[in-house]
Amino acid sequence: VTGLSGDNFAGGLAGRMAVGCVGSMIGKGSCEAGAVTAAFDHIYNSCGGGTCSTGFEQGMYDWWPGYKFGTLISNKLLGGGGDSTAWEYVDGLSLGVGLAAKGINAGLSAGSKSVLWSGRGAAAEAELYGTPIGKTPIGKILDKLDSANKLPFRQSVWEQASAIYASNAFGVVPVVVRFNNPLSIFNRIEMPILMQRGIQIAPK
Repeated sequence: VTGLSGDNFAGGLAGRMAVGCVGSMIGKGSCEAGAVTAAFDHIYNSCGGGTCSTGFEQGMYDWWPGYKFGTLISNKLLGGGGDSTAWEYVDGLSLGVGLAAKGINAGLSAGSKSVLWSGRGAAAEAELYGTPIGKTPIGKILDKLDSANKLPFRQSVWEQASAIYASNAFGVVPVVVRFNNPLSIFNRIEMPILMQRGIQIAPK
């Protein structure tokens, strides 16, 4: 995007919104709808696959809560055309569950009630000892989508969600392992995070 700084960016955004408003009204739509669509197009139109064409927007994409989800909306619903990433979907789910300020961490946290599991049948048993990832606010949504085969980037989404979940755990964490697969998310991602943080585990 040209002019993503200072007055040039603000002026360009205002101009794009005005044009969107008028265009929508001509098409018998609302001014507000046209302005919002135009604003999304102006702000989010230079990111695809997690990479943005300007340093300013890359910084916003990487650090501003909700910006990834805005990019997803622009690319998938407003004709932006850029490739989406797993993080954009997770970011969108976090915004739908709670306040953006709490974001992903709040939706993927069980705190002192965290419990990790691995292997067939272990998920149900884990619920006896705490709140597994699939029972957190975001985890419930991911699990429902996954069960319906509608979860994009399935492996990557669960890996990133599990990393956040393990990072939010504290106290003694129960662990239910019924099949010790070295390639499981538990062994590759969750357990190393607990070990690095010095979190004690309690095998069940």
